[in-house]
Amino acid sequence: MAAVLKDKLLGDGYSPVLLPVSDTPNAQAYEHYLRGKFFHNRRGPGDNERAMKYFELAVELDPNLADAWVGLVSPMIIQTFRQEITLEELVTRSKAVLNKALELDPNHAEAHIRLARIYPIQGLDIDVAQQHFDQALRYGQNSALVLSIAAGDAVILEANFERAIELQRRAVALDPLGAVNWFNLAAYLTRAGHLEEAWVEYLNALELSPEREDEINEGLGEVLVLQQEYEEARVLFQQLPEGFARDMGMAVIHHALDQETQSNAAIERLKSDPGVEAATRLAEIYAHRHNLDESFKWLATVTDRTFDSGQNMRDWHFLRLMLTSPFLRPLHDDPRWERWLADKKSRTTEGQM
Repeated sequence: MAAVLKDKLLGDGYSPVLLPVSDTPNAQAYEHYLRGKFFHNRRGPGDNERAMKYFELAVELDPNLADAWVGLVSPMIIQTFRQEITLEELVTRSKAVLNKALELDPNHAEAHIRLARIYPIQGLDIDVAQQHFDQALRYGQNSALVLSIAAGDAVILEANFERAIELQRRAVALDPLGAVNWFNLAAYLTRAGHLEEAWVEYLNALELSPEREDEINEGLGEVLVLQQEYEEARVLFQQLPEGFARDMGMAVIHHALDQETQSNAAIERLKSDPGVEAATRLAEIYAHRHNLDESFKWLATVTDRTFDSGQNMRDWHFLRLMLTSPFLRPLHDDPRWERWLADKKSRTTEGQM
């Protein structure tokens, strides 16, 4: 019946017009690339492995698909953060796939922005990194990834939260289905003190990626703590698995509610851990208590432990978070804050991140 109706309406000369699904001649390869991008953005359990698998399938099916070569780097970065591969492996493998992408497309903005981040690691050429960064901004005004990385730079390098929010909003507009874009926007809004807006954007991220519920609940809990809504915050932090984030939240909340036994128990658990993340949480707890001496002591410990750990991407991540943590704001008017920044800068020698 459908065939008869088609013939009556369209005639014998009918042939369907197929719209191209991508610029690549291999539609299946491009579909694999999009799947890899989806899983990377979702960031749920097992998603990093799924993302890597689909990016690898994409380049296998279509070695000329530059997007897929660039996509391979994102899972590698997470693997390095988890210490599944070394930083040296990240540098070597990333340079290979990114240079392959630029052979295929010399103006590929995302390849340039990734190389701009890879080159400063282990003392590689800073000038070359800047050239790649300039090229990324030149060609990447319509790339959510480029704008999101530039937003991160605005926070870490300049503490320019409003600029970061502007760039991240543009990234969200370009890729509204990327949960990580909404999450980053919420984080920048939190650091800028726009707490009500941050709450809304965290909920947007949660809707797109319920698999990241713990991480997003931590962000929502931080918003409530900063708003001094301690009872509501306690509900969220109690839902988190045991660990640093939960102990930090409960230490702050119990102290605010005059429940010192529970607060001190959480602090002691953090003090028993020799790592960088535990020290960052302690610095934040004591700053929130306005015990600046103790907070600065733990801030110095963060720096010492980070530099002692060498090329550990996770530790450097937490050191950088200290630069913009809203919980450390009480330290910023103290002269010791500028001295800590100067000490950190002087110890960041060539070859370290």
